[in-house]
Amino acid sequence: MNPKFDAVKRDGYNMEQVDKYIAHLRGEYEKVAEGYNQLQARVAELETLEDEKLDIARAMVVAQTYAKNIETNAMKRAEKIITDTQIQVQEIIAALCKDRLQHISDISTLEWSEPLIT
Repeated sequence: MNPKFDAVKRDGYNMEQVDKYIAHLRGEYEKVAEGYNQLQARVAELETLEDEKLDIARAMVVAQTYAKNIETNAMKRAEKIITDTQIQVQEIIAALCKDRLQHISDISTLEWSEPLIT
């Protein structure tokens, strides 16, 4: 808006027109200031959301690290349990074989000895 003011006495302007124009400018300025304030509030909101997004991303990395550590430790424990169990099974089998051989020896000894009943 390019205002045209009527000249009044000696290079002056019509005060009523000037006052109206200033009132108009004030209204436009207030609209712009309100819009600016709303945009500033929205920017602050978005910055907060961005900070929260970064916090969540960091938390996800930490959680993934813990999950990987838990998985690794669980696998190590499982491998140890399997190894220990295999050793125990081998020991049990060895003991059973030893007992079997002893029983076979005992049976052989009984077969070659004199009968108990005459």
